[in-house]
Amino acid sequence: MSSRFLGKSCRSLGRSAKLQTNKSRLLASIASVEVPLGIPNAARFPYEDRYAEVIKTKKEDKSYRYFRNVNRLAHEFPLAHSTDEGRKINVWCTNDYLGMGGNPEVLKTMHDVLDRYGACSGGSRNISGHNRFAQLPGCVFLSDASNHSSIIEGIRHSGADKLVWRHNDLADLERKLAAVPPGVPKVVCFESIYSMCGTVAPIRDICDLAERYGAITFLDE
Repeated sequence: MSSRFLGKSCRSLGRSAKLQTNKSRLLASIASVEVPLGIPNAARFPYEDRYAEVIKTKKEDKSYRYFRNVNRLAHEFPLAHSTDEGRKINVWCTNDYLGMGGNPEVLKTMHDVLDRYGACSGGSRNISGHNRFAQLPGCVFLSDASNHSSIIEGIRHSGADKLVWRHNDLADLERKLAAVPPGVPKVVCFESIYSMCGTVAPIRDICDLAERYGAITFLDE
């Protein structure tokens, strides 16, 4: 280690120690001062004035965020009703790329489940028990290599086995599906449009492969 580096390190440590000493003295002086309970209003920090000043500045420089009132129309995707403008508008910034939020089969299935089980779990799993729909004992996840981090972390925290197949590579997916025993539950995880690279998944082909090998699909859409 060079003497120059040692010198810099020592000076840095010295400054740090000095700051700690000054901080300790300040805290000690505050603790030793006897003050009456309660602080006069005139002596208080003007929090509300400060907040108002910041908001005013953001409005003036056009960085203050306003939320538009937009209500999606389930049966008219990608149209939505803008209450601000009083008319229908096209929504180009949705994550519902395929319009599954208004798909008749999806809506019907949701209604059937709601009619049967209701709209609330009734409590956490620790108290109310585990939902049977979330149980796939011994399942294996087959995850596209370009899946985003929340999918990757979700699979990791599930504790289930995982196989990663090359991005949008159907041949590699088939090889990995074939390697899993037929009786083992399998979940093929992929995205419709990959947010990190913009590529589009061959959804129909992936679903066909999954069905051929007895797997189900999890599509992040």
